[in-house]
Amino acid sequence: MKEISKVLAIFERFTTVLLLLSATGVLFVNIILRYFFGEGLSWAEEYIAYAMIWVTFIGAAICVGEKRHVAMRVILDSLKNERVKMLYEKILSLISMVFCTWILIIGIKTIAFQISMGQMSPALRIPMYIPYLAVPLGFFLMTFRFMEDLLDMQRGR
Repeated sequence: MKEISKVLAIFERFTTVLLLLSATGVLFVNIILRYFFGEGLSWAEEYIAYAMIWVTFIGAAICVGEKRHVAMRVILDSLKNERVKMLYEKILSLISMVFCTWILIIGIKTIAFQISMGQMSPALRIPMYIPYLAVPLGFFLMTFRFMEDLLDMQRGR
């Protein structure tokens, strides 16, 4: 499991860095083209938007893996008993994992629908299931990270 986790962590970081750098590069080139030539890349805004969507969903999985995701800590911080705290954290991770699995399933159904429709993006002319693929991929990665967290808590780490 740890080997899979390491591979996924490399994939997550590589993908987000690559997308952020490429979006920044496209934005910079587009600004230069508009400023000096009065005409930009017709597909730049669409690419940047799709790249940011991918970064958001994969970045959310990175946050879950590093325990930096948004959490309601008020109740947890008010608990004094360590056993109750651990139980509370396990329940939160389990609920989060179930929610992510549910969204993953919905995302897969959305991808199947997009593939069946054959819709293309207006500027990039890529199949629309590619931008939508960020949702199930991101939630798959988050589900994996919550499952990993639950297993670590069960083992006492």
